Amino acid sequence: MTIKALSRHGLLGPSAILMTIKLMAALLAFIFHFLLARQLSIQEYGLFSLALTCLVFSGAFAKQGVEPAIVRYFAQKNRTDIHSLYAYVLLFVVTNIVIVGLVLLFSADFVFDTLLNTVELSELLPLIIGLTALQTCLAVNSSALKGRHFPVSSMLFTGFLSHLFAVAFLYFQPVSSALEALNLLFYAVCGTVFLSFIVTKMKLMITFTAPEPIKRSGIIELYNTSRVLFVSSLASLISQQFAVLILARSVSLSEVGIYSVAIKVSMLMSYPLFVLNAITAPKYAALFSQGKMQGFRHLAWITTKSLIVIATLLFTGVAIFSKEIVSLFGEHYLAAAPILIILAAGQWFNLATGSVVSILVMTGYEKIHRRNSLFAAVMTVVTMFFCVPIYGIWAAAWLTAIIMALFNLVSLYFVSRLIYTRHAQ
Repeated sequence: MTIKALSRHGLLGPSAILMTIKLMAALLAFIFHFLLARQLSIQEYGLFSLALTCLVFSGAFAKQGVEPAIVRYFAQKNRTDIHSLYAYVLLFVVTNIVIVGLVLLFSADFVFDTLLNTVELSELLPLIIGLTALQTCLAVNSSALKGRHFPVSSMLFTGFLSHLFAVAFLYFQPVSSALEALNLLFYAVCGTVFLSFIVTKMKLMITFTAPEPIKRSGIIELYNTSRVLFVSSLASLISQQFAVLILARSVSLSEVGIYSVAIKVSMLMSYPLFVLNAITAPKYAALFSQGKMQGFRHLAWITTKSLIVIATLLFTGVAIFSKEIVSLFGEHYLAAAPILIILAAGQWFNLATGSVVSILVMTGYEKIHRRNSLFAAVMTVVTMFFCVPIYGIWAAAWLTAIIMALFNLVSLYFVSRLIYTRHAQ
């Protein structure tokens, strides 16, 4: 019944094909971590997971919210006008990469030894900086392709090809340390970035000519937009990833590895929401702008009802088979089973509240979403700073689940008050 309802409202169609590619990318990423967890010791996998978390934050500062801004401004430009904008965007992110790299180099001892209490990360620093540069360039090319209406090509460079290469490398050349694993990932991303520049040049017909003056290129407007988006994206990132950083300071790398396995498995539950958001977001924007609130409400109800059913089934499966699921990574990860159940409960709220975040953004209330994200980020930092050193991974799991639930419930409240009540027909 749920699938029929989704199909009847146009939620399963051409857009779902693109989401299939995204889901395949997520599956490849999961397989990559699955193979790594089985090949590495639990301590080395914990170190690798911590390095990836540092990479996520360094990449966020290098990109500074530029991805959605690129999509928006590249979509508005004529084909002949994008060459200068593309050149200035590359210059912008390369400057950021250099700054981030220098900051990491000069603050490595303080960050890795004093803040994170994990001196082993120093050996991985060159690869973290290199991957920051590569993944930032990959994000630029993928966003440019998406903005110019090459969604399939864009999807290939948002995790699909890099993890496909990484899984192939890992299958034929097993690793035994976090350094070897990160080095393997570096080569996989190198190949993907090289292909992305070739495809971007061909699809966008990029020519190497003298760029237009900065004021005429549109880079100033793009940069101003990216700064605003950077705040929200960084706040969301803190809510999702800060637990790993504070755990590294407070517990052993083995416990970091256990928590990392649990969080990666639990995040798989969010993909049905991600798929439906990608399909329904433009529908919400169109219906709201046209004042068709009855259709808007009906779409939200169908989507939410479907997500409640999916969330309940997934949570029940995780709760019953949590030990069997984590044992697939190795018997030494059995301690992750109860942590997985807690995190899955948080994901239940994430799905069961429906597309509330997407609705706020698509209806012009992105500032409300930014405020909610900042509030959740502050709550995450403050509560974990005091609780995780005392209660370890249990505190990290419970706080992550509770803050996720509160964030979505608060977003649901604002959707009800600002959209359904204010725009009631």
